[in-house]
Amino acid sequence: MNRLSAWFAILLCIVSLSTSAQRFKISKVTVDDLAAKYYPLDSAAEAVVLGEYGSVEITDNDIKGYYAVHRRIRRIKILKKSAYDRATISVHQYRRGADSEEVIRNIKGKTYWLENGEIKSEDLSRSAIFTSKTNKNFYETKFTLPHVQEGCIIEYEYDLMSDFILQLPSWDFQTDIPIKYSEYYATFPPKLGYRAVFQNPVDLVIKEYSENPNTGTFMRYAVKDQPALRPEPYITTIDDYTTRLRFELVEAMVNGRIQRFSQSWLDVDKKMATDDEVGSYIRKTTFLKAAAKEIKSKYSDTLSIIKEAHRYIRTNMTWNGHVSYWSASSPKTIFEQKTGNSAEINLILIGLIRELGFEASPVILSTRSNGAVFMEIPMISYFNDLVGITNIGGKEVLLDATDTFLPLGVLPDRCLTRIGRIVDIKHANWVYLKPTLTRQVKTLQYTLDESGSAKGSISYSWQGELACRYRNAIQKSGIKKFGKELIKQPSAEVGESKVENATEIDKPLIVTTEVSYEETFNKAGDRIYLSPALGEALSVNPFKYEKRMYPVDFGSPSEEVFMANIKIPQGYVVESSPATQVIALPEDGGRFTYQVQVHGEDIINVVTRLQLKKPIYSSEEYPYLKQLMDMAIAKNGEQIILKKK
Repeated sequence: MNRLSAWFAILLCIVSLSTSAQRFKISKVTVDDLAAKYYPLDSAAEAVVLGEYGSVEITDNDIKGYYAVHRRIRRIKILKKSAYDRATISVHQYRRGADSEEVIRNIKGKTYWLENGEIKSEDLSRSAIFTSKTNKNFYETKFTLPHVQEGCIIEYEYDLMSDFILQLPSWDFQTDIPIKYSEYYATFPPKLGYRAVFQNPVDLVIKEYSENPNTGTFMRYAVKDQPALRPEPYITTIDDYTTRLRFELVEAMVNGRIQRFSQSWLDVDKKMATDDEVGSYIRKTTFLKAAAKEIKSKYSDTLSIIKEAHRYIRTNMTWNGHVSYWSASSPKTIFEQKTGNSAEINLILIGLIRELGFEASPVILSTRSNGAVFMEIPMISYFNDLVGITNIGGKEVLLDATDTFLPLGVLPDRCLTRIGRIVDIKHANWVYLKPTLTRQVKTLQYTLDESGSAKGSISYSWQGELACRYRNAIQKSGIKKFGKELIKQPSAEVGESKVENATEIDKPLIVTTEVSYEETFNKAGDRIYLSPALGEALSVNPFKYEKRMYPVDFGSPSEEVFMANIKIPQGYVVESSPATQVIALPEDGGRFTYQVQVHGEDIINVVTRLQLKKPIYSSEEYPYLKQLMDMAIAKNGEQIILKKK
């Protein structure tokens, strides 16, 4: 390819784009814009996007073929000092070889501010633009707008030329600050067919679409007054709730013939099931025949055989930390190297189970941080991870061997995103990625001294994904450091810790730590006022807001049990204690129970149980969930009164 000719063709395209960019009616910055102290629709906002405009135009020529030019223009009002970092812009570019790349061009920027009632401005300097290589295939261009101050308005624009047209960048109509106006248009040549998908659609102030066999396809959309996306605890990713426009290539005219890409889930199934890097991969595992023969010589029942296959892979291979739904190398090479990405490890496990004579199939999914899969719209680009599925005694069992401490049938937290797609021509379908219960039992035992000190131990017991997570933490940091980090009270003195079932993954993980406290209660006359949990029970509600925009996604149902066994000082009796209480969520969605029992004259038992029976609670259920937490915390704070005999 003649690179000079190719870039000359792109320059011609830029001239065309700059003309078409006149579609955008960008107003001038006014004194009123600069004088504004806050955004009326969100007075707490640190900044607001006054206007942003984006476009993509795909062109082709005889020299370079298809390529895309992406354009972005953005104007932001800086309202608070905390928003100063928004004046630094970063644009990533991907380059693969000499002829497939993304390159940024035509960077411009300007800052406006008021000075003695007059509008002043300063342009972005060329010397403030830097491009660096971040790894083998990625580059980053950064620039910072000048003269940033409270009340100023920054504006920037750039073009991104790209040879990659299969999956186009999405356009977000929402971000973490409010957007007053956002507009996007796309033009595609007649030889390319793209599917446009709106995620979390809202009312559009502009909605235009036209299709012509000679000139191609044109789309234009705009929204107004979009609220900021506020981060909240227990969500998959904020991107799942963003109003977003996405594109995926459906078909293309190549050498006079139409090449079709995914148009239905059946197309996706066929492609994935026959792909050498996914579906066909599991048929290349004959090198595992010896391992399969050895396993079958030791075990006869299905559960034991598959359990041993799972153990064999998760202990003989190490996950390299990379998530993928396809393999970059042959299964034999990966196995010999004893390390691989999530797909490579799990595909080899699936291959081994097949070598053992049982059915097993890959399941592609999207991780929690990657975002949701929309079943109504078939797009391969949703997926970024792969696990497996088999059948034991008529029951579906999910497979993942990326973690040494993960039991059979338990998926890592990153995979708990509700649905996955089975890669199998005969059995292609959706599968519910059923989470397993996570359970924690915390037992605090101590003897209380009349001076206010307490000495005893804290014991934790974990089951499910929590046990896997903490086994890894112990292996990484050691039991001594891990035991100290468990104690919530910084004033507590932590002694020795011991661990049980550190590697026996089918049993609960148990950690016990010696601990002592000072000044554990208030004393008035002949009475002691004691908060029995010593600050070790639930005391902070993670849900701060009265209303919530998104579902609460814990990933899995959970149960937390707290027990305190207290020996009170000699010469004291229990005068009063908190009443038993049960607080339930509607429709048996969960409950909190609290109970105090006195045994003899000197032993007190406190038991609390918080059950959250659903992995996901809707935004409508949120007020009840928040109230449950508030009431549980209040109950945990109630005191036991001891009186001297």
